[in-house]
Amino acid sequence: QSDSEDSSSSRSRSGSESGSGSGSGSGSGSGSGSGSGSGSGSGSGSESGSDAESGSESGSAREKDASYDSSDSDFSDDEELNSEKEWFISLPEPEVSGISHGSNDLIPHIDDKNYSYLKGLQQNIQALQSYLRKLQTEEFEVMNKFVVKLHHHDEEARKGKENEKELEKLREDFQEKIDRIRASRRDYRALMYDAIQERNHYLTSKEQQFDETLRARKQYEAINPPKGIDWFLFLFFTMQLGIAVLYLLFLSYESLPSVSVTRGNIGTVDNYYTFLIDMLFLTFIGFGFFAGLMRNYRWSGIGFNLLAGAYAMELAFILNGLLRMASRQIDAQAWEQSFIDIYDVGPTIYCAGATMISLSTIQGNLAPAGVLLMTTVEVIAWVLNYWFVIDRLHVVDNGGSMTVHTFGAVFGLIFSLILSSAYEQERRRRQHKRAAQKKAKGEKLEDLPEFDQYGENDQSYGSASLAVGGIIFVCVFFPSWNAFFSVASLQASTVINTIIAVVSSIATTAAGSYFLNGRRFSAADFQIAAATGGVALASAHSMFLPAWASSFIGVVIAVLTLTFTRLLQFSQMRGFSKIDHTFSFLRHGIPGILAAFCSMIVISAYTGQVVYGVNVNDLFPDNGTDQPLFQLYGLLISIGIATIGGLVAALFLNTINGQVKPPRRLFIETPYWLELGTDYSGAAL
Repeated sequence: QSDSEDSSSSRSRSGSESGSGSGSGSGSGSGSGSGSGSGSGSGSGSESGSDAESGSESGSAREKDASYDSSDSDFSDDEELNSEKEWFISLPEPEVSGISHGSNDLIPHIDDKNYSYLKGLQQNIQALQSYLRKLQTEEFEVMNKFVVKLHHHDEEARKGKENEKELEKLREDFQEKIDRIRASRRDYRALMYDAIQERNHYLTSKEQQFDETLRARKQYEAINPPKGIDWFLFLFFTMQLGIAVLYLLFLSYESLPSVSVTRGNIGTVDNYYTFLIDMLFLTFIGFGFFAGLMRNYRWSGIGFNLLAGAYAMELAFILNGLLRMASRQIDAQAWEQSFIDIYDVGPTIYCAGATMISLSTIQGNLAPAGVLLMTTVEVIAWVLNYWFVIDRLHVVDNGGSMTVHTFGAVFGLIFSLILSSAYEQERRRRQHKRAAQKKAKGEKLEDLPEFDQYGENDQSYGSASLAVGGIIFVCVFFPSWNAFFSVASLQASTVINTIIAVVSSIATTAAGSYFLNGRRFSAADFQIAAATGGVALASAHSMFLPAWASSFIGVVIAVLTLTFTRLLQFSQMRGFSKIDHTFSFLRHGIPGILAAFCSMIVISAYTGQVVYGVNVNDLFPDNGTDQPLFQLYGLLISIGIATIGGLVAALFLNTINGQVKPPRRLFIETPYWLELGTDYSGAAL
């Protein structure tokens, strides 16, 4: 490429035409050893009617090429360059530097002293890049002056004032300047290549050193476990023991149902067991897989959701039983041991679902002990809310639009809003404390760039695929989730309406994503909006709607969710992602609130009518025509209790942050899991 540039730049036609051309490619090294290239070229020329061509053109070009080739050979012999370095040296410097000076994102775990050396290397590379661009500007100016003089010589030749000696001297001066500039450029390119290689080798060595340090630390911790109380183990075993004792004292099985009840009668929709299996799939596989969407938090996302869901279910069993005993006392009945049957499994799965929705909001910013404590407070708040809204107010909320989706989203949002801010202040306090200690010891404080803790909240190809797989499970099993608490004779309509709404929201999400992303699909759009149709039908109205209304709701909620997603991309709204790490409020909160209002409208519209062979008034014997108003009460109470519960949980964890400490780095799971042998060692650091 360089030879062709030189040849084109020195080519001229004395009697008939003159011209020059230049071209440039680019290449630069980055922290990861990558390269990039671009090219530009310019040329100018004039042509007259004469057919005579100067014989000096080829001779001058050959002399110049030979001179440049000789320079290449001497340089190669002196420096003994390998082919990669030779190729790099031959490339011009691009106009834009490939690496930002003010960022340490190359490797976040470099300490202060090491960063000083890395910073010096980077400053050296940038200085070389700047000087190389200056040399290239000088080369371009020399070429332009040569072109102007050639044009002037052509004009003089047309007037009969041709001077071959002057032309030859002009070419020799041009060739001398170009050779000097290009030789200097190659020298500085060689220096920059060495600096880039040094930086790359240094970064690689620090990464290897960090990996070795991490392995040594884990081996040391295995041999010398940390002293003091492990609050996660203490809380976990204490709670498990307490739950077992409470089961022994207060719970017992009622007479077991017949097979026809657990499996369903011929010709009807299954009542219990099949629905329960589907609901468990949706909760632990659907919500669980979705929790693995963060690239460096997949194990913790799935594992912590499994832990929180299982713990929520077993705690909900006992709390629901105790509240049932309290209800009998309130209703002036005898105080006796609470009986549970297979129908009582449904509310516990709903409780686990609400807990997972809340956990996804603050995912990546809780240690294992924090997960247990948050789950404990939320289960208590959820059971109280469910008992008051469903058992006392007789709100119909099959699918849990108010008691699961809205409750979980609001609880998680309030909890994350308070606790994330408190944890961030605690991290800054510790950072300032370390800086003050160094200053007191007389150590030098490095001017380190600000590190964005939330920069790790990103997806990889594998984690995004896992999350989309979880959403597929949610979509597939949503009909059973919504139909479990439906009236037996209207379970079929609930299943059909939910299926229609879900497929409508999926299709709308695909079309909207394709339109909004310039004829490309976005995995994030499917993760957020695809299943919203099922949430929007998770209340009483799913039993009565016609098919077109279900489809319409699925389309509307998908459009609304995608719209809110785009609004949150504006700079003024980006702080929302630091509160709701996975946008669970968009997936569950907004569709849940919409479903609650839809249930009020539909119940009001169908009051006194017979729908699918069922009189609507017969379904609400306790509240009668006031049922829509009680649906509104249920929504407001769910939001209120979720807000109070999230506030209490956040303040409680913030109060004991000396014992239950926040993670040192957000969205990084390394401290919580044993390392597995993979082909990508250190990829999850």
